Amino acid sequence: MSNRSFLITLSPIRLDATLSMRREAETLVVNDLPLDLSGLAEGGSLAADSFGCDWLVSDVTCAQDVIRLTLLLPHGAGAPDAVLFPAPLMVNADGPVALPG
Repeated sequence: MSNRSFLITLSPIRLDATLSMRREAETLVVNDLPLDLSGLAEGGSLAADSFGCDWLVSDVTCAQDVIRLTLLLPHGAGAPDAVLFPAPLMVNADGPVALPG
């Protein structure tokens, strides 16, 4: 397992869709689409559009061994505050990423 953490900011959007994520070393799998971040150097960045992932809405950066990115968080009508105003997720271990709601 990598010693780099992922800091994932979630951007809520009213959308009838689902989002799932899991971490596999330095790959973040978003709805079964792997985003391989192993080539991201310390202090570097990768453009969001280089991944072909509609859920990714920011460039991906790495600073102080933390990989930072922003993903859309779809929600239905009447979503709870935890979904509408989500806290950033710090992901340090492999496996499924728990989403608010």
